[in-house]
Amino acid sequence: MDILILGAGVAGVAAAIALRRQGHAVRLVERRAGGDAIGGGVVLWPNASFVLAELGLLERVAALGGRPPAMRRMDRAGAPLMELDIGALDRAMAYPSHAVLRRDLQAVLLAELARLGMAGASPRWRRRPTTPARRCASRTAASSAPI
Repeated sequence: MDILILGAGVAGVAAAIALRRQGHAVRLVERRAGGDAIGGGVVLWPNASFVLAELGLLERVAALGGRPPAMRRMDRAGAPLMELDIGALDRAMAYPSHAVLRRDLQAVLLAELARLGMAGASPRWRRRPTTPARRCASRTAASSAPI
């Protein structure tokens, strides 16, 4: 199946990897000018670690970040409002949480995309969706009828 993915962020690139491994022809389009990741650090919760493990990328991502033991929320004065024992969550879910820079996560995903040799599927930066994709998106948004 030929698949067009709009957006070469973390989710789009991860989807492209999974779909390519299933034998699909994938094309990835991104409207931003380049592959620089927007944002700073992210916490990858156990469900994200499960997906990365399924993609065979968890060890690479884990090597670039850390394992947060807890999360604390405080008010403006610094008084505690809430605390989450992330270690307990990780044990209950059987996958670890990781804190990593978004750009590092994106770099691992893009390297895997390149490793798969996806000719024509690496992100086409600063592109708008093709005419059929725009037509489909506008029809979906403008019509309640089935497509």
